[in-house]
Amino acid sequence: MPTVSAQDVTTGDGFMFVATEDTSMSAHVADIRDPENPQQVVDIDIPELQGVHNVFYDSGFLYLANLWGSYLGIVDLRTLDPDNPPEEPITEAAWILDGNFVHDMTVQNGRMYVCDFDAGLLVYDVSDVANTLPVEIGSAPGTNTHTAWATDDGAYVVTSEEYEGGGIKAWRIDENGDGTVTLTLTDEVMLDGADSAHDPRVVGYRVYTSWYQLGLQIFDLDSTSGLFTLVGSFDTSSSFMGCWGTYPFNGSHEVLASDMGAGLWIIDALPELLYFVLPDWPPESLDPETPFSFVAQIISGSEMLDPASVVLHYRTDPDDPFIPSPAVQLDDDEFEINLPGFYCGQSVQCYLSAQTTQGTLVTLPEEGENAPWTVPVIGNYPVFVDPFERTWPGRRRMAAAG
Repeated sequence: MPTVSAQDVTTGDGFMFVATEDTSMSAHVADIRDPENPQQVVDIDIPELQGVHNVFYDSGFLYLANLWGSYLGIVDLRTLDPDNPPEEPITEAAWILDGNFVHDMTVQNGRMYVCDFDAGLLVYDVSDVANTLPVEIGSAPGTNTHTAWATDDGAYVVTSEEYEGGGIKAWRIDENGDGTVTLTLTDEVMLDGADSAHDPRVVGYRVYTSWYQLGLQIFDLDSTSGLFTLVGSFDTSSSFMGCWGTYPFNGSHEVLASDMGAGLWIIDALPELLYFVLPDWPPESLDPETPFSFVAQIISGSEMLDPASVVLHYRTDPDDPFIPSPAVQLDDDEFEINLPGFYCGQSVQCYLSAQTTQGTLVTLPEEGENAPWTVPVIGNYPVFVDPFERTWPGRRRMAAAG
């Protein structure tokens, strides 16, 4: 295989496809059924697709975005046999789309999401790409639209924009009933201290984004509102254009992140089942004989919260069972927790529990009743009181005559 600038790599069906940012080549195809012994299968050399920056493979078709021109090519590789490869390079595409500056594309569930630096996001129907030229069915505006990735159910698509201050955007995809779609912006995030978002990847409704100077940034996208919530981050960055890529598709909680200066990182990004936010709990102490209440925010994570299951358990004697105090739901993810008054000198042990709609029990602290919070009940009473009522020598108290 000649020495080239391998700008993008994707795999599928035992093949590895390498985008070559080479003005005399399109892409290389290798057999990786034995990953420790890869074998070159064939080169792809299409005149309109010289200097390919990104590739994407789906269901036997390879999609290529040309860096130096305005072409997007689709190559039919359904009959490619790694055990009997062609002797000559592949020089013809099934389809070539001529547009503006196409930087990248992804294909999911019969739709192609095309990132056009000049025109924003373009959505194409590729459900019958073997027989029909892809047709544009929707679009959304953007500035230097870099990468797009849809949720697994196709209800939303997340885009990134590559420019100083550029971030990520969430678009809701609404079906119009005539084969076209309308894209509506539901949220966008731009982070201080970082030049640009780069490549988002979506698993379910969790968004993993490489962010130049801030490394890996992880968001949850709410399936109803389309709003982002930051749930985790890991700073790999070591240079101006630090973190460029992320890969969360290993089937585990390990996420790969590539950094131009610091190399490849393997990050443990185990998702929480539920996220607890307790700004006013636990307090340093409780006032005697005074009820106490606080607000807890409990956010769905990798599983959905059952709002009726939120309970605070408390006791004042370690030998007694815990007493449940069900929470009062204030909002979608906000709950009021109430405790009765306790006597001065007591010590209150308590923990919070909630269940997911899948029936998984989550406690905070993590070990629940085995390692609860302990809060003392302390009164602000004076230690000594002197009323200063004395009878001085030589004086008598005078009683009022009745």
